[in-house]
Amino acid sequence: MRKILILLSAAVLFSCENEDQLGPDIEGFGAEPVPVGVFESSVEEVDFTVGETIFFTQSFENPTQWTLSLVGMNSGATKTFTSVTDALTETNTSWDGVADASPFFQAEKVIATVSFPGFPNVASLVDTFTITKVNGALIQSVLFTDFSVSPVYPFGGQVPAGGGWGSDWPTTNNTNTAYPLYDANAYLFIEGAPWQANNPYVDITEMPANVGDTLSDTHLPLFSDPERVYINLAVYNTGTEDTWLQLQMMEDVGAGVARSWDIRPDWIGWKNIAIKYSDLSSDNTSAYDPTNVKQINLILLSDQDVTETPQNTVSVAIDQLVFSFDSPLGSIN
Repeated sequence: MRKILILLSAAVLFSCENEDQLGPDIEGFGAEPVPVGVFESSVEEVDFTVGETIFFTQSFENPTQWTLSLVGMNSGATKTFTSVTDALTETNTSWDGVADASPFFQAEKVIATVSFPGFPNVASLVDTFTITKVNGALIQSVLFTDFSVSPVYPFGGQVPAGGGWGSDWPTTNNTNTAYPLYDANAYLFIEGAPWQANNPYVDITEMPANVGDTLSDTHLPLFSDPERVYINLAVYNTGTEDTWLQLQMMEDVGAGVARSWDIRPDWIGWKNIAIKYSDLSSDNTSAYDPTNVKQINLILLSDQDVTETPQNTVSVAIDQLVFSFDSPLGSIN
């Protein structure tokens, strides 16, 4: 009888100790999340240039696994925090504006979302805040496109609102074996002969700022100082003679200002090219300002003597168009 009483007492004690637990623990995920209070950010606006930080608060009845995701509404940049605790606090969510990887945050509205990986049926918690200024010292590069996502549309045709480039030459896919892949994803391949006699133009790929893979704003998130901005891209020399590739940055000034750089491939395979913005050529005398760039053009031309017939085919492959700040990612061309 004494043994039975001891067992009953232990059972009662165990049930009392666990009456706050809502549902069983899942290995590695803690208890089912039961939020207490309101999920919110410490400030509604943050200026990272003056050393400000932001953090987030939310309590739970028991420790649970949570993931806090911050996503820039214009840049598409992301920052992620994850832990198994009973609260989001300044200690585990303090943020200085640095993204997990390229692209990087800009002055924009940011969506903060708390989700629960172990409990997909539990609703996420959402809040928003605004970055008024970013700390340029923390930003190293911005990927504009790796040519693996956006579709390509005919030159001269209407560019759909969802995005696209104005070239009639498609991006390759991962089954293409004509040339080695640069980054395990598709690259842009352009080829053809000049449009007509005495005309060096072969094709043009137009890329407005709002159709890049990772950007969605009217202008690119660059610094205004042209000495600090580098344009980086990988170019594959396909071996065709007379190939002439021109990179053109279109600034939204007046009727539009073109800043350009000529590339004539004379190497074998892929080459990383870096161009300082201030070194671009232009017939316009207005001050160079990368923050005014609204479109990037990649123009394929031919160096063939215009008196020669027929006009020969030229071709080039392009990948990883990236902006970097204060230092190049490849060789200065």
